[in-house]
Amino acid sequence: MVVLWVILGAICLVLLVMMMPISYEVFGRWEQTFGGEVSLQTGPLRAFVVFDQEKEKEFIVSVFGIVMKKTSLKGDKEDNKGKDKTRSKGKRKKRERKRPFGISDLAVLNDKGFLAELFKTVKLIICRILPRKCEVKGTLGFDDPYYTGLLAAVRAAIPGIRITPDFTGEVRDLRMYVLGRIRPIVLFFYILRFIVSKRVRTVLWKLWRTS
Repeated sequence: MVVLWVILGAICLVLLVMMMPISYEVFGRWEQTFGGEVSLQTGPLRAFVVFDQEKEKEFIVSVFGIVMKKTSLKGDKEDNKGKDKTRSKGKRKKRERKRPFGISDLAVLNDKGFLAELFKTVKLIICRILPRKCEVKGTLGFDDPYYTGLLAAVRAAIPGIRITPDFTGEVRDLRMYVLGRIRPIVLFFYILRFIVSKRVRTVLWKLWRTS
């Protein structure tokens, strides 16, 4: 009975976490170098990456504004590759296909109903994760005045772009801000609806049988 209550509690906790919206923000600046910050936040938990071409990237996790973890993302790639190889030899055991992915599999995927459901689901997901606010402002100029003139002509056609062209020469002083929100439970619902639809189930079953 205790195990059942633990399982139910875990399921409720997962559903609660999935129902919490995840806000994302992107700050960027482009002067002599490019830098900025990318952050994800849900409730009191916030994780963000600070990057700059002149400095090391930093990954920071905070709760209620209190920094709980701060890590530099700079590492030795060769050492990481060596560790991955040694781990993969002893621990990872994947199901092998009887034959490689080939033309017959592509023919199965080339199903009008399957492709229609796929494009519909991708469109819905993109609409849900698009930013609610996107701004780019500052001053930008090129060595060639022709390209600066093109910038002046294009900027009025794109909402949220407030860039002042500078015809005096090469100038870079830009700021970017993007704000959006993602609801995991909604994305999970779209993916689940895609998988359980009759046309998709038929295609996935055919791929499974031929694997």
